[in-house]
Amino acid sequence: LVVCTHASVDACCGTFGYPLYEALRREHGSTGNARVWRISSFGGHRFAPTLVDLPEGRYWGNLTPERLSQLVHRTGHPSELMDCYRGWGCLSRHADQVLERELFRKHGWNWIGQRLELEPADGDITRVATHDPRSENTQHYDAVLRHLGAEPVLVGCDGTAGEVQRYEASLHLREPAAQQ
Repeated sequence: LVVCTHASVDACCGTFGYPLYEALRREHGSTGNARVWRISSFGGHRFAPTLVDLPEGRYWGNLTPERLSQLVHRTGHPSELMDCYRGWGCLSRHADQVLERELFRKHGWNWIGQRLELEPADGDITRVATHDPRSENTQHYDAVLRHLGAEPVLVGCDGTAGEVQRYEASLHLREPAAQQ
């Protein structure tokens, strides 16, 4: 787990990141369940404290020491942490991030380690294929993204305001005959 603690880039990361890093080291670093590092910056300061879960490349933000155990030990359902989930680093398009988040919510911790293929189809539909190499199971979905509009957010600790676009994803499992 890599935590941003760089106060000179954004005060949020120093103010909130370093205490999270210390809590991770103290509670999980010596148990063998997690290796913990700190880093100067990887962006997303409005989500401070932020961390990257490697080697998966999943970004998390607004975590508290009380919620770390669930992430480190993969306990409970990840839907309980979705307010802290920033996305999967291997996906660059915002729409793909929204769809992947919905798959993570649907499959739970078993989603980690699966492969994902996304292909735009007709209109608003994206064809989604997930493959679990552990079970050799492949599932196919038709996914639809719905734009919910803009939402005001704070961009940093200095109170700078901005906005983000919000989306909602729905996944529809395709029947085996239609999965070609």
